[in-house]
Amino acid sequence: GSSTVGGASGDAGAAPGARELARADRARALDGPAAAEALGTLGRRLHVLGLHEAARDVLLDAVARAPDDTGAIKTLSAACWRLGLEDEAARWQEVVELVLGLRDNVFTREQDDAASAVSQAEALERSDWIRAEYEKHRDRLERLVVIHPGWGEAFLRLAERQAEDGDAAAACATIRAWAARHGAAAGDDAVRAMTGRYCR
Repeated sequence: GSSTVGGASGDAGAAPGARELARADRARALDGPAAAEALGTLGRRLHVLGLHEAARDVLLDAVARAPDDTGAIKTLSAACWRLGLEDEAARWQEVVELVLGLRDNVFTREQDDAASAVSQAEALERSDWIRAEYEKHRDRLERLVVIHPGWGEAFLRLAERQAEDGDAAAACATIRAWAARHGAAAGDDAVRAMTGRYCR
């Protein structure tokens, strides 16, 4: 914490950002999406106020709770730039681009019915361009688990994709990496289920 943060906590009536920091402390005591959303909002407010170190601290907590919140990650990147943390800022910006790339690629979104899934598969067979877009999906996931390993879902999506590609050894290795990083939070039953599914 910086001297600004210390001053804010010590003089709640006068220091810039004191109210936001107090609210962030309360939000950290909560669980679930509401806490992540509150922390993201407060982190963005601190950034606007020019309290970039405090913003970074709060936003890191927000992103730990909601690892695909691109709004919070964008502001986190901006706060890092303002603090001179260029490598960290660039990494968070890359995370944003990768996550948005996964969302924007219609050919790799999960289909919610069998007919759509069949249509997607047929399109992949017909078009080299679509196939190239599909390949980018795996590339994005492989990069995300390296630079943003806090997002457990990326490991699961990658393992599924690797299994679809017939790369069983890679899928198993991905699941073991997920279990090492996220197994305690996921629970023993989830770890056994995923290991049983991908590491036969």
